[in-house]
Amino acid sequence: MTLRVAVAQLAPGRDRSLNEERTLALLQEAGEAGVSLLVLPELCTSPYQLGEEELAPWATALPDGGVVQAWRRACQRLGITLVAGLLEREREAYFNTSLLLDPQGRVARYRKAHLFGWERRRLTPGPALPQVWETPTARLASLICYDLRFLEAVRLLALAGVQLLCVPTTWTDVGKPQPFDRYGLPAAAHLALGHAYANRIFVLCAGRVGQEKGVRYLGSSLIAGPSGQILAGPGDGTSEALLVADIQPAQADHKGIGPDNHVLADRRKDLYRLEAVRPDEG
Repeated sequence: MTLRVAVAQLAPGRDRSLNEERTLALLQEAGEAGVSLLVLPELCTSPYQLGEEELAPWATALPDGGVVQAWRRACQRLGITLVAGLLEREREAYFNTSLLLDPQGRVARYRKAHLFGWERRRLTPGPALPQVWETPTARLASLICYDLRFLEAVRLLALAGVQLLCVPTTWTDVGKPQPFDRYGLPAAAHLALGHAYANRIFVLCAGRVGQEKGVRYLGSSLIAGPSGQILAGPGDGTSEALLVADIQPAQADHKGIGPDNHVLADRRKDLYRLEAVRPDEG
C-alpha cells in the first residue's frame, strides 16, 4: 500500500497565535495534496531558544490545551495523522514533547529523553523511550532532535517493528564551524540517512529555519527511505517548505540484504545484547 507522507519546514516566531495558524494552514495544504501523515518541527508553536525566558506562555497542557483540539479536528476532517513537537506543561514540570494525533481522534505523546543545551536546565527528561504507535496505515514512532544521536534508541525501535521514524527537530549551527558539508547537508542529515540505511526504515525529519538569539537554524528537512536515499528534500537552510513523498511502509519490514544477509538477524547477540518487544508480542 502506498502512503503519501510529508514533513514541514517552518520558522516559528514570537507570536504564538500566528505559529498555530501556520500549522493549521499546513495541515490544510497537506490534506489538499492527499497527504496521510504530516510531521511538524520540534517546539513548532513557539520559539526554540527559551533558556532564559518564562516557559508558561509557550506551554500546552495535554490532551486539551493550546492548539491541540484544533489539530485534532483538522486531522479528523482531513484524514491525516499528525506528529508535531511542542512545549508541554504538566503541573510544574515542562517537557519537550512529540504529539501524535490520528483521524480517529487518538492522542499519544513521547517526551524527549535526551535533553540538549538549555533544555537540561529548564525541562524534565522523558521517563521512557518511545513506543511504537500502531495506525491503520503504518507503525510509527517518534524521537526528537538530539535523541537521534543515540543509536540504541533507534535500534530498539527497529527491533520493535517500527516502519516510519518521525523526528521533529531543530538542527542548529551551535558548535559547528562548517554547518553544511560540500553536498549542502548538515551532519545531522547524514545521521538520519545512516539510521534509515542501517535499520532499513523510513526516517522523516521536520526542521526549523531562521535565526534566534544568534543561533542559525539549518533546515535540511528530509524524508529518507530504507536504502538510505533521500525521497524528499532536503529543504534549504532559509525557506519554509512542505516536502512530500509517496512511500510503501511495508518496505521497512524487509530487512534482507541480498540472499545471505539480514540487518537484524545478523546481529552478534553473543557479543552484545539489545532487545525490544514488538507491539504484537507484548
